[in-house]
Amino acid sequence: MAASMCASLPGNLRLPVIRPPLSSPLPLRSAVCRAGQYNLYSHRLSHSPLVIIAQKSPDFYKAFSVTVKTARDVLEAGTKLVPESVPRPLAQAGVALVGIVGTLYLLQSLFSIALFILFIGGVGYYLFYSFNKDDDDQRGGGRSSSSSDTDLTLEEARRIMEKYK
Repeated sequence: MAASMCASLPGNLRLPVIRPPLSSPLPLRSAVCRAGQYNLYSHRLSHSPLVIIAQKSPDFYKAFSVTVKTARDVLEAGTKLVPESVPRPLAQAGVALVGIVGTLYLLQSLFSIALFILFIGGVGYYLFYSFNKDDDDQRGGGRSSSSSDTDLTLEEARRIMEKYK
C-alpha cells in the first residue's frame, strides 16, 4: 500500500495515486519509495484539533461531508437552470441566496409549529391544574397552611400508630 502512494515521474508517465481510507490504521506518511519515484506524502498533514475530533466521530463527520457535497450538487444544478446570459458567479450567488432564504423559511415554519404546540400544551396543563386544584383541597390532598389541618393529620397518624401497637 505504501508503494502505491508514490508516483513514478519519468517524462509524462504517472501512476495513479491510491490513498488509504480514513479508517485505515496506516499513518499518512508513506514508506521510502524506490529509486526513480518521489514521495507524494513526505510529511504528516497538519490538521486542527476540531478536524481530528470530527474525523474520530464518523457519524458527525460523514453527515457533514454528505451535507456539503449535496449542497454543492444542488448549487451546481440550480446554476444550470439559470440562463447562460447571466454570469456564472452571479448565478451561483443568486441560487445560493434563494436556497438560504428557502431554508430559513422552512426552519421558521418548523420552529413556529413547535412553539405553537408547546404553547397549547402549556395552556392545557395550566387549565387542567387550575380546574383540579379545588378537588384536591376538598379531599384533603391539597396544601393548606392552617394549623387545624396539621393537627387533624397528626391526630390521624397517632390513631393509626396506636392501632398497630
